Amino acid sequence: MNNANKFRKSLKSWCGLKGHKLNPIDKTPVNSEGKQCENMTIDNKTQKVFYIEVDFTEEQIKACEEHFGKDHINTNSDDLPF
Repeated sequence: MNNANKFRKSLKSWCGLKGHKLNPIDKTPVNSEGKQCENMTIDNKTQKVFYIEVDFTEEQIKACEEHFGKDHINTNSDDLPF
């Protein structure tokens, strides 16, 4: 198993432990065959990308806003390219 696969497996385990969703179907791009893909072209290079969906509680959002400032917290994913 190469390092990229080890990293993905570890990331998937971490997401499961934390209750997050790794690459949910409705948030990841689909290739021409209709299969979920993790590669995107960024700066003219094909790169593996991951999407981690986190369901924050209202208390967590409020704590982040107080710590970082309300203008620096974005919980909206509408502007993603996929």
